[in-house]
Amino acid sequence: MQKQTYLFDDFCVLEDNNYIFQIVAERKLTSIYHCHNFYEIVMVLDGSILHQVNDARYQMKRGDFMILCPKDYHRFISQSSNAKIMSLSIEYNEFSLFATAFNNHFLKELSAADQAIMTCGQEVFDIIHACTSTKTESYYTYEYKYLLCTFIKYISEISLQKPNPCPQDLANALAQMAEPDNIRIGLPALLSLSGYSHSHLARLMKKYFHTTLHSYILNLKMEKAYNDIIFSQDSLEDISYNVGFASFSHFNKVFKEKYHITPSALRKTYRKIV
Repeated sequence: MQKQTYLFDDFCVLEDNNYIFQIVAERKLTSIYHCHNFYEIVMVLDGSILHQVNDARYQMKRGDFMILCPKDYHRFISQSSNAKIMSLSIEYNEFSLFATAFNNHFLKELSAADQAIMTCGQEVFDIIHACTSTKTESYYTYEYKYLLCTFIKYISEISLQKPNPCPQDLANALAQMAEPDNIRIGLPALLSLSGYSHSHLARLMKKYFHTTLHSYILNLKMEKAYNDIIFSQDSLEDISYNVGFASFSHFNKVFKEKYHITPSALRKTYRKIV
């Protein structure tokens, strides 16, 4: 079977845009077996399709969606007469930034997992369907970002519901670490919540989550900071303090090392489109 590779820059007609949004209805979907250098979310809004991804075939119906990673090959084999498909393509670095902000392990889990169909609950489907009911011409970049956040948040929540082999008291402590005050306090809060000694807690984190205490706490702080920079009106100095940094210059340095962009540049970028 002939294979093709599609590049993001060849399809994105708007300069400095990291998204390509399409709704396909009443026409044949592509049967060309291809891959991309970007991420693509494919969702069935109505009807059904037979979708080949790599060596497997998937029957997808209304509400089903997939996230295709770079280098995943796929094509559409057949479709119902009323098939209506949404496709949201996201530039590689843009997807990585959002995914990491929600869940530091999201990209690793996504690339390591076998492709699977996910089905939205009715509430999530209604949100996504409402977004996609607008004509493409009137869409703005922030609405694409909202769509992407909705999908990533949904998948992250499903992942959190999976059984966790770690001790229940540690799982409870980690869940409580999502509270803003605990994020600001950091490691002392986790030690207090878990009731473990520093050395024992370090061993458990390495065993069950393959990370160090320092990396876990730092990622927790950076993820909250990233979301607050985009979605809150708090000053950057307040955000720095709220995640436990006494020095804004230190926060600025750590943030840039992790996300390859300064907090002020990130906020400036997102303020332009809202």
